[in-house]
Amino acid sequence: MGNFPLFAHPGCPEDDFKKCRYVGADRAIPRTNGSATARPGYFAVRLNNSVHAEMTATAHASLFRFSFPPDAEVPYTYPASSNEDVPQSVPNSPLILMDLVDLGNSRSGGDIKVNMATGRMEGGGGFRPSFGHGSYKAYFCADFQGAEIRRTGTFLRANATDGTQALGSTYGTTRLSQGSAGTWVQFAQTPQNQILARVGVSFISASRACQNAEREIGDFDFGRVVTAAEVAWRDKLSVIKADHAGLDVDLLKTFWSGVYRTMLSPQNWYV
Repeated sequence: MGNFPLFAHPGCPEDDFKKCRYVGADRAIPRTNGSATARPGYFAVRLNNSVHAEMTATAHASLFRFSFPPDAEVPYTYPASSNEDVPQSVPNSPLILMDLVDLGNSRSGGDIKVNMATGRMEGGGGFRPSFGHGSYKAYFCADFQGAEIRRTGTFLRANATDGTQALGSTYGTTRLSQGSAGTWVQFAQTPQNQILARVGVSFISASRACQNAEREIGDFDFGRVVTAAEVAWRDKLSVIKADHAGLDVDLLKTFWSGVYRTMLSPQNWYV
């Protein structure tokens, strides 16, 4: 539903977390042409910041696998104000952020926090649907594996700090206005060049989102989750039998993509 985007930087200029990009428009980075791979239960794309992002999902949680180069210095093309890319390199020290903003920038209020010791992020807010009337509340819980934590913090629009670990009226700060606001974790260089990020979601509470993630992806096993997702999608799509003989491939892609998308909208509110 366009909530709770994660973004992975391979490092920050001069190893200064304040010089990483936090606002959605600022952190936007092109993808490598031809790198996107998509099928039910799996998506992958390589970004021009040297990060290869893969993702899969269960009913109430998602699992991301971010891969980074093994070098101590990582190439990173930052967008410049002149709209021309400026090649740079950054120290290999991944920073992953969670933004409370949604695709429609409809969030109202909200709270978010990060645990300095474990890196766990929890939060939520109120949102408007992309179609229809009214509003809804949604919550998330994110955990990470793969590298040691160096520092954690929060950001409000373009301003990041490691002195505050929570945002929102629940935690004694002002009510969050619309726009980018969230938490971040910076890691040491990864021993296996990968960081896994598990994100549970819920319409009830952040603690329920944590329970959903722990129950459905307790092992952080990316391959297992992909296989289980593929099996689940085959079962869902098997109710339709189609004769493909003589049909254009592009038409078939459109048809099956449409069938797939009819099953994406959440149907179980009490999770």
